[in-house]
Amino acid sequence: MKFLHIENSKSDIAQFNKYVEEGKHVFVLIFMVGCVPCSQTIPKWKHIETVLKKQYANNDNVVIADINKDMSSFIKHIGEIEGYPTMKYLCNKGSKVETYEESKIPVKDRSTDSFIKWIETKIDRAIAYKQPQRTRRRMRGGSIILGGRKRGGSIILGGKNSKKGGSIILGGRKRGGSIILGGKTRRNRGNK
Repeated sequence: MKFLHIENSKSDIAQFNKYVEEGKHVFVLIFMVGCVPCSQTIPKWKHIETVLKKQYANNDNVVIADINKDMSSFIKHIGEIEGYPTMKYLCNKGSKVETYEESKIPVKDRSTDSFIKWIETKIDRAIAYKQPQRTRRRMRGGSIILGGRKRGGSIILGGKNSKKGGSIILGGRKRGGSIILGGKTRRNRGNK
């Protein structure tokens, strides 16, 4: 998730327009300095970043922006701005534009929660954000086996070597019959 706070930078507006034209899901607040409703809305809009940043950290397809109205003439695909503040959602390379007021969320009270509900109703349907992929890899003297068995019926779900031959074993048995939960082993010496 990307966040843009644009006061008077044409290069930031160019970046904003680029995101729209790339087909990203763009949510924008257009505000006017000195406008009382804008002054009440801006802190709630900016709080979206604090709330959603970690949850959607791997999702580069969503952009949240706030733009000073003085820069609005440089925004492509925005359509009409009838008053301030104006909140809009742009997608499909700018061919689809929806205002916050037109959205189907039940409560439109310009709170951070209602903005988040609006955003999530759009991105949950449209985007499956990138999940980290599990990989198999061999480590010095040991291995990571996802859902597999290794000598004596152990299940090794993830591991890290401390010395040659070591691994983390979660909920399994390894040669000597010991069960290791989240610990590191050196060499398995068996039962003595």
